[in-house]
Amino acid sequence: MMGVLLEAVMKERIELKLGEYFSKPFGPCLQKIETHKLMSQEHILFLRKFKDIIRNPYQHDDEADIMNGIYMPTWPIKFESEISAEAIGDLMKNIRSGKIKPKFLPVSEIPAIRSVAKQSYDQKRAIKLFNEVHDFLIEVCKFYFKECEYQEHNLKYGTGLEKIEHYKI
Repeated sequence: MMGVLLEAVMKERIELKLGEYFSKPFGPCLQKIETHKLMSQEHILFLRKFKDIIRNPYQHDDEADIMNGIYMPTWPIKFESEISAEAIGDLMKNIRSGKIKPKFLPVSEIPAIRSVAKQSYDQKRAIKLFNEVHDFLIEVCKFYFKECEYQEHNLKYGTGLEKIEHYKI
């Protein structure tokens, strides 16, 4: 949803500065913003990184891409004989004591654990990501969405209300 919000911000900026209703998705919006220099390089870089790291993998539900580079500790367990509560208890003691060392496996390559690991990963980074987008929005509002920008737009492109018959009454 943050991607949808950022896309709406870019579309508003395009409309405001170019007088053009732009209906294309995030990538083409960003390209138009960049081509026409409608935002600073710093803001464009934020949007590009958001698109590549967050928006596209989540929009396309690509868990492997989202979890790329994330490793999860797993402990190899072999049962030499029957599986019993006692055997499991002994293995757990060895794991807790450090006698059995974990092996770190790439989450992106193991579908059986990828979804569960992603839930935890998302939970840990959600607030930080929300705060980054929040701070970005406050900053771009301050720079690009001032009253004088809207007045300039209305003088240059009109408001659209001129087409209404009794608007000037």
